[in-house]
Amino acid sequence: MRALIEPLNQYDEYLKIREDLENRSYPVQISGCTDSQKSHLIYALGQEAGCRLILTYREEKARELYENLSFFDVQTVFYPSKDILFYSADIHSNQVVERRMDIFRRLTGGESLTIVACF
Repeated sequence: MRALIEPLNQYDEYLKIREDLENRSYPVQISGCTDSQKSHLIYALGQEAGCRLILTYREEKARELYENLSFFDVQTVFYPSKDILFYSADIHSNQVVERRMDIFRRLTGGESLTIVACF
């Protein structure tokens, strides 16, 4: 994966973003990226973090981001959102709760995870 990140070090914008993150100059805004570039940047900028939480506005986007990030980081997990419809929640409730609890178990076990969720 180093071959995918090294070319980013040639860009002044990327180096400025890394510097801002290291100096904790928040918030950092990044705009103009395509969906695949977002995953690439998230992976490159979040390598040194123990745990990464990526939030997005829609569940479809979260699933898409999860799939893209899984290419870069095998420790990427999707945190399922609540089901709005009662019928759907009743059918899938055990599976959703089980997946959520698995993520919590892994976090408390000290694993380095990338968690993708929808708020």
